[in-house]
Amino acid sequence: EQWQVEASQHPEVRVRVESDPAMRKVEGYEETAAELLQYFTDNLRASGKFARVTTDAPAPGTKVYEVRLAITSLNYVHGAGRAMVGILAGRAVLGVEMAVTDLETGKELGRMSASHASHHGQGVFSPTTSRQAEAIAKQLSERLVAGPRR
Repeated sequence: EQWQVEASQHPEVRVRVESDPAMRKVEGYEETAAELLQYFTDNLRASGKFARVTTDAPAPGTKVYEVRLAITSLNYVHGAGRAMVGILAGRAVLGVEMAVTDLETGKELGRMSASHASHHGQGVFSPTTSRQAEAIAKQLSERLVAGPRR
């Protein structure tokens, strides 16, 4: 695994959610992308490892890690739908790929995927897409904060 991300080397992180055009047309994409971005940036800010976590373009000359989160698979299940119709609401599926790049050099420093799918045996207690986005954001942000494996 190539993972050369070290929080101390870049005090700023810019986070974007970017998926291919077909994925952006999937029902629930906008809601899921917004939640994923919010959970991920909240986790990074809470870690205290980076001086600034933003979704804005960085100031020129700033040492920045750019984190691109791409939703690679999605079957959206809303919490209200799960509560009302249970198993008939369908299986919630979410897959996300994270790529981390040094914005100054353009060099990719790491890539990681995470996914989750509910299963019918969980019934009304199976995760909604929102809960999956929260769990995946936590998993990916923890990897970013952890730095290189030694």
